[in-house]
Amino acid sequence: MKASLVRASLALTIILGTGSTMSILSAKDKVYDEYNHYSHGVSVLNLLNGINLTADQQKKILVLNKQVKNIKDSGAAEFEQCNRNAEEAMGNLYKFLLTHPEQEDQKVLSQAVKAVDERKNKSGEIINRINPELEKILKETESVLTAEQLAVINDFAPCVAPPKDFKNPVRAGQAKQSGMGVQMLSKARTIKDQAKLNEEINKATDKLIAHSMKKGKLTDEEVAAKRQEVKDVVASARSMSDTDFELKKDDLAQKLEPVNKIEQLRNEMEKRDPNPSMSPSFKKSRVAKFLLDPDIMIPVLETRLNAPVVGGLK
Repeated sequence: MKASLVRASLALTIILGTGSTMSILSAKDKVYDEYNHYSHGVSVLNLLNGINLTADQQKKILVLNKQVKNIKDSGAAEFEQCNRNAEEAMGNLYKFLLTHPEQEDQKVLSQAVKAVDERKNKSGEIINRINPELEKILKETESVLTAEQLAVINDFAPCVAPPKDFKNPVRAGQAKQSGMGVQMLSKARTIKDQAKLNEEINKATDKLIAHSMKKGKLTDEEVAAKRQEVKDVVASARSMSDTDFELKKDDLAQKLEPVNKIEQLRNEMEKRDPNPSMSPSFKKSRVAKFLLDPDIMIPVLETRLNAPVVGGLK
């Protein structure tokens, strides 16, 4: 294969690899099929039923969602022409490579490479501009919520059917204290027999590792490290006075949460990624995920604010 054809193929690979860069500037934000759209919507509605937003909170969050939509729609409109130019240039390069094997056309290749560079530069320019705006809206949204509501959101697991008591949630602090980690540590403090204690630690660790494996396979070394960490946490909890344990049990229990290996790898990739992308704080935020999704939240909040309080509407 001639050198210029190799370069053309490489250019095609690079261009295709940048296709998702501007996805956050899509007018629809996320590209859902109907199932995913409704699945996410059900989780959002379950969460809203659990955090019991006041009418005033709903109005403020509705305004903030409209701001997010305007920001992204504006970015998408600005990006549109640049993207069309790149699509046309890439289409020309694709057709040439398809119909002229082992031949070269420096003009077609140069136009494609130039268009891709312009597309990438425009993408970075827009994203760098809108990121601070999105982060500001995220902070404003968080300030609208109570500490208890924020705690429920951060602990919320997307679901089709919420827990039985979720529509009448206990205070967030109490909810954390009733978690499996705290219960396990509290029980461990009462066990006198070492063999029984080891059995409880092993059962709890097996469950923790099984849950972690659902979020990304752990290596043998990581499994061994987690087993040792659980033993250390239990030993620390058992050595504390009742007063110290009450003060520190939630922090200890956090170390007994499942490991999310996929999330860890994603975070590491974001740190290493040299290209601009959506604000990491916005992408990672569960408040943004559930409450700043204009496609879902605008129609939901408008419906709830305009409807009489009957049935599940709040």
